[in-house]
Amino acid sequence: MERMDSANRLLRDGAIYIIVCCCFLFTKAAVAALWISEKEHGDIVYLLQQSPNVIKRYSLPDQQFLSDVTLSEVANTFAIDDSGLYVAFANRIDRLDLDGQNQTTLYTANPAAVIGNLLLIDNYLVAFGDGGAGLSLNKNTGEYISNGSGIGGSCYYSNSASISTTQRRAFVLTSCTTPSSLNFVDIASDGQLGTIASAENINGSGTSRSFVFPNGDRVLLSNGNVMLTKDAVYQRNIGQVAASAEFWQDKIFALNGSTVTAYSNAFVYDGSHTFTVAPEYIKIYNDSLYVFYEAAGVATVTFLPLSSFVLTDPNVPINPVGLAFEPDKIVWNPQDNVIYLLSNLYQSVFQWNIDTQNYVENIPLPFIANDMVF
Repeated sequence: MERMDSANRLLRDGAIYIIVCCCFLFTKAAVAALWISEKEHGDIVYLLQQSPNVIKRYSLPDQQFLSDVTLSEVANTFAIDDSGLYVAFANRIDRLDLDGQNQTTLYTANPAAVIGNLLLIDNYLVAFGDGGAGLSLNKNTGEYISNGSGIGGSCYYSNSASISTTQRRAFVLTSCTTPSSLNFVDIASDGQLGTIASAENINGSGTSRSFVFPNGDRVLLSNGNVMLTKDAVYQRNIGQVAASAEFWQDKIFALNGSTVTAYSNAFVYDGSHTFTVAPEYIKIYNDSLYVFYEAAGVATVTFLPLSSFVLTDPNVPINPVGLAFEPDKIVWNPQDNVIYLLSNLYQSVFQWNIDTQNYVENIPLPFIANDMVF
């Protein structure tokens, strides 16, 4: 009970601060006209709408919409896994079955709080909003576990958060600063949140979404910036914004306006396609790109074979010739007179032969490396 009171006190204090200082008002990201958040689970896409209050469901294998999940009131955000739907209604988090049945209240914060981001990892639910620095709960019982210490969180963009389950690190974007900043917090195996910190040396202008790469080692921001998840250090920009992003065979598919552009694992242009509509969400399934958009107030889907893009072979190692990169570690092999250049951005070890003055075959890495020795 004492820990629950502590959590609500932090949330309550955050709400009081909002009343006193309007510059810390909770800020939502620019939302789509029809839905405000999208998730995919079990080959079904879930779209959260606020008018009407429903979660629409689209079956990718069947290529058709299923029955809606009807919500009792306006929802801000949601998360999903095998155990069900976790939906935030203002200051309250409810759990529902995947088909919307058996709605039960899991956690209630101070009435002034607004929860705008929900993430799941193992048996834990992590929430961010305008009433504190983030908190973690037991997803099965709703038991409060901890609040993140450090940076306060009274102005997080809603539906901006993402999580690397391999690095056990959550990312969320805040509008407390101009330009936006990227906050991150580690989640221990017992659900305890660490100190919330802010990534340095990034230009967060135009950033309100974040997308973690499938292996969890990198994160793409909606302004095109790519960061390493292990240290939240800026690596490069892909050259365009990403209102929605999808990953396939180490490639990035980024939505900007009505155009989806593909980038190789070396962040090189790999083709694009411009639609006659303005998509709001993209998803890849069975070698096709599914595009979700609004047509006359109705959620609509079309799809495009990935063969429409001119995609490079993902199994071909990245060619470092002419590639601009800063090595994370440099090691010399005196036996072969070869310099090894570790690049976590490109997940490769490039080899430079000193005698022949050229690159030899590089070594692809399945994950980013912490160190390299010879």
